[in-house]
Amino acid sequence: MLLIFSMTQRTILHVVKNRHNPKNQKWVVKRERSNDPLSEHRTQENAIEAAVRKAKKKVLGQVKIHRGDNAKIREERTYGKDPEKYLG
Repeated sequence: MLLIFSMTQRTILHVVKNRHNPKNQKWVVKRERSNDPLSEHRTQENAIEAAVRKAKKKVLGQVKIHRGDNAKIREERTYGKDPEKYLG
């Protein structure tokens, strides 16, 4: 069996409450494994909309939406088509 692996990486974005600045209770969109926000929003809904727009522009995109009270992931959304890994 011949295996084919795609070099395309999934872009993973997180929607989280800004916890680095307690005075700033805004929602931010961040890339996976990055502390730097891509964008900042007044509401979670606005942050989700921005993250979804960014994820849909990628070949493979994913948005992980976190809860505001404990930062656990409450929802995940994926966009794009996963590449085929096997021939036949």
